[in-house]
Amino acid sequence: FLPTTCPILTTAQARFLSSRRFDFSLMPDLPISDVVSFSSEDPTHCAKNLLKADAFRKWNCREAGEKQASVILQLEKASEIHGIDIGNDWSAFIEVLVSRSGSDDSDYKVLLVMSSFMSPSDCKNGANANRVRMFGKDNLNKVIVDEKWDRVKIVCTQPYNKTVKYGLSFVRFMGPSDSSKSLSSFGAFKLREDSSDDLRVGSAFERRTDVQTSPTQVPARLATTETKKVVDKPKNDEPPAKKQKLLNQIMVH
Repeated sequence: FLPTTCPILTTAQARFLSSRRFDFSLMPDLPISDVVSFSSEDPTHCAKNLLKADAFRKWNCREAGEKQASVILQLEKASEIHGIDIGNDWSAFIEVLVSRSGSDDSDYKVLLVMSSFMSPSDCKNGANANRVRMFGKDNLNKVIVDEKWDRVKIVCTQPYNKTVKYGLSFVRFMGPSDSSKSLSSFGAFKLREDSSDDLRVGSAFERRTDVQTSPTQVPARLATTETKKVVDKPKNDEPPAKKQKLLNQIMVH
């Protein structure tokens, strides 16, 4: 659910928020141009569905209970891969390897070690079958993460449930973050340029001291106070002579 009117964030605020979560908002997508090969594919949920990650059209192996399912994807150009988003579809484990065009199959290197997406109990009960995990640069193989690659091999396995077809819901690759990139949005937020009016620590209190009391307010408060004093002032007792005169009149009667 997205709000009808998107909140406004400054570019500085967006950069701070994105730095808390792998800088994905500043990491450009690496488009997938083609499917090089695959171990098998379901006639409906074919491997080419992975070419458009935003479509969320899954790829599954052809038969339930296959020992493993793999697909090799071709990126548009060789690039460093600093982020991977993976949407699962019944795979218990997923591993990502990389290579370059023209290399032998034996030249693939592990970029993301085999990662768990479903536990044995999940596989038995059908829980978390479409789990999504996001891997940043810190999660990838530090030895090769700064090298450029244009082929990616994804290997899926499902040893705990032999009755389901499995594979991927989607996969997305991101390149190095660009700190100089101009952002116009951050998720559901629209951005505006930074200005000197943005809030900073203590600025709210500074602004409060700038508010001056209008001249007409002070006399009004004083007048109210004086009036209260007059109203609340206790009445003086009547003079003793007058009280004695009244007492004498009572006694005569």
